[in-house]
Amino acid sequence: MIFPYVVADENIPGEVVAELQKLGHKVYWIAREQPGISDRDVWQIAASRNALLLTRDFRFLPQLSKDEVLHGPQVLVFVANGIENSELQAAEVMTDFMSWYFRNLIQKDWHHVSITVEGKKK
Repeated sequence: MIFPYVVADENIPGEVVAELQKLGHKVYWIAREQPGISDRDVWQIAASRNALLLTRDFRFLPQLSKDEVLHGPQVLVFVANGIENSELQAAEVMTDFMSWYFRNLIQKDWHHVSITVEGKKK
């Protein structure tokens, strides 16, 4: 299996970053390396490193032009809204999502994949 380079946005939990590294991925984590930079700067870092960009920010892609999305890095967006202290927020779910992506889509011509889970707070 190919272990792509991953740029993890600042909103990706450290547990996810640690698990990705255990799986063999080299991860550039914005929260550790350059906290507070703009989404466009995060995108530029991923593009310059030919990395897969992982974010939980559903507003990330609408900020980019169609040309940027089509010719930039592949982007994975995982959002769980209205769900707190749930397994849907856990590192295991996010890394399983990443593993699914690597097994099924990394070699295809997909520019981004977005999964949004909606729920109600309990």
